[in-house]
Amino acid sequence: MKIVIMADTHERSLRRWRIPDGDVFLHLGDYSTGVLSDVRRFAAELEELPHRHKLVIDGNHDFASQGFPLEVRLILSPVCHYLVDQGVEIDGIKFYGTPWQPWFMEMAFNLTRGSDELAAKWEAVPEDTDVLLTHCPPNGILDWVTGANNAVGCEMLRYRYDIGKLRPLLHAFGHVHESRGRLNDYNTLFVNAASVIGDAHRPVDGPVVVELDTRARRVVNDYLSTGSVI
Repeated sequence: MKIVIMADTHERSLRRWRIPDGDVFLHLGDYSTGVLSDVRRFAAELEELPHRHKLVIDGNHDFASQGFPLEVRLILSPVCHYLVDQGVEIDGIKFYGTPWQPWFMEMAFNLTRGSDELAAKWEAVPEDTDVLLTHCPPNGILDWVTGANNAVGCEMLRYRYDIGKLRPLLHAFGHVHESRGRLNDYNTLFVNAASVIGDAHRPVDGPVVVELDTRARRVVNDYLSTGSVI
């Protein structure tokens, strides 16, 4: 199974990137703003992609999704698996997607850092999840904000790994642009697939691609594709 991963495109057209074909396309949030026209454009561009399955979660910039959840679901559901604390199984691989994050300014899908409500969102992730989609990273994993000199990921999400309750093959996220990259830990491949850099949201080279052996249930390859279209 070839999985093509993007995050944080920030209203940029998906046509600005050369997106390789694959079996599954993941977008990990921050594709829109607070207006439904952004969501409609994003849905139209998703529909153009050749991937058999497309999975989308929201991020902290996706105000329309929190303000108009039914309308957004009606727009996105015909073209993708739109996951809000939900899972889907594809070719025996179990995906689960959730958009929440520790409080970050006055943005969408915020919950108080350290709160019971946020802990409940992570506790809801099934232990048999193979591919986890979140917008924010776990604390200390590809979450370093250089300007703030701080790791901004969620401690409660990291705790689920620390107590041995969560071991997906792949955990994909974005949110922290400058920490784009890959890391192997806890027998999990962590991928920060942020597709722009910095506050100016300059597109970077292509998506992250991960190949899974669905029978052996393991990652067999992962790499960055190349060539953003400016």
